[in-house]
Amino acid sequence: YIPLRVMGVSFEMSVPIFLFLSFYAATHHAQLPWTFGRFSRIFISPVFHLYHHSTDPAHFDKNFSSTIFSFWDYLFGTAVKENEPLPVKVGLEDVPPGSFISTLTTPFYILFGNNKVAREGSK
Repeated sequence: YIPLRVMGVSFEMSVPIFLFLSFYAATHHAQLPWTFGRFSRIFISPVFHLYHHSTDPAHFDKNFSSTIFSFWDYLFGTAVKENEPLPVKVGLEDVPPGSFISTLTTPFYILFGNNKVAREGSK
């Protein structure tokens, strides 16, 4: 909302834009088969973003764009090839799924080097 207002967008226009962008960002992590056709080289789709979370080493350091535009990955050569099969597995292999609370706290345990606590907390 604030960047829109700073750019001079009126309040009446900023609210619908903000709501649309929030919905659009939420679709990135939804398991939807959307690709946006020829616009997929410009805008991020759920399929495009799926590779970003793949556990396949061939997909590591790929599809960094995470907000609106995918063209950055095509520009810098970090986009997954369009004929690549969909990832079979996504997530972090060394972090088992746990409770809702452990899902929120585990990244901080990993960040600060206490992965053992994160694993025990998710049991």
